[in-house]
Amino acid sequence: MIRGGGYGPANPDGHSDVAFMLDQCHNVEDKIPGQIRSVLNVQEMTARALLVDRDALAAAQEAGDVLGVVSGDFAVVGSDVAEVADAVLDRLLSPTAELVTLVVGDGADHTVAQTLSRRLREERVDVDVVVYEGGQENYPLFVAVE
Repeated sequence: MIRGGGYGPANPDGHSDVAFMLDQCHNVEDKIPGQIRSVLNVQEMTARALLVDRDALAAAQEAGDVLGVVSGDFAVVGSDVAEVADAVLDRLLSPTAELVTLVVGDGADHTVAQTLSRRLREERVDVDVVVYEGGQENYPLFVAVE
């Protein structure tokens, strides 16, 4: 994440100005267990992002491919961000899913997140959808399902 610019540019002292906050805006569970679960999810997803095969990623980016990574594996490969994102969402979405978070990258087409969000609101009224402007470089969209 840091090497890939996921936390933004570092200061001269080597640290990023990015501050993190967990927003427990859904009253699905008690506050403390919810916060703990959120922290564990952030740690797990950060670890998974660090496991991505950077050489394979660079080769795919050079070729213009769009990669959908699920649990550290390149699960979907295509040429269209919307199609790959839709396929990744289908793989991640379970019948018990309650929340989908879409984080839009720097310079990414926002219509992809809007289309996914609209589809979910129509097909899965039981799932809350949140879209954030993440600003991450190299990654047009992060999709998380809880």
